[in-house]
Amino acid sequence: MNIFDHIQLHACNIGVDSGTILIADSDFYKSVNNCQCEIFEENEYQEIHEVPTGIYEIKCTIDETWNGKYKAIGRIIITSGKLVISDPCYVVEDDRWQDLLIKTGYLSFLFNGTLLLDGMGGDGSYDIDIDLKKVADYPCTIGDYHKNQDGVDEYKFKWQAL
Repeated sequence: MNIFDHIQLHACNIGVDSGTILIADSDFYKSVNNCQCEIFEENEYQEIHEVPTGIYEIKCTIDETWNGKYKAIGRIIITSGKLVISDPCYVVEDDRWQDLLIKTGYLSFLFNGTLLLDGMGGDGSYDIDIDLKKVADYPCTIGDYHKNQDGVDEYKFKWQAL
């Protein structure tokens, strides 16, 4: 691994209906409360990008939101090689949505190295510039990354607005 691996992505017209956009590996949706979530390869409300496995620093910018320009930073873990950019309400089945909200404290705390964007000020459709910098191979042990009591890889992270 080159410790300075760098990827830039541009996600276009990401639909928002729950006031949030979640940037996460596709494995995240399989791991939360045993949700039977379907990641659709062709979905007008989300994008899926191939990203090499690893742990990444992530910076996101949305130039136009209800609240003006919005930025967020964090750290994500890519385990499957598929980065999903979506409002989670378009991925989680309706009958599992409440379970996900309860499990994640109404999306205020997420696991497995995810990043939640929720400062846009409202629903709509957003373009996101995403900058990823690989900081470690996966799996590895850094920060709070560990196996939980069920043997599932876990990285606890709460997003931070700039």
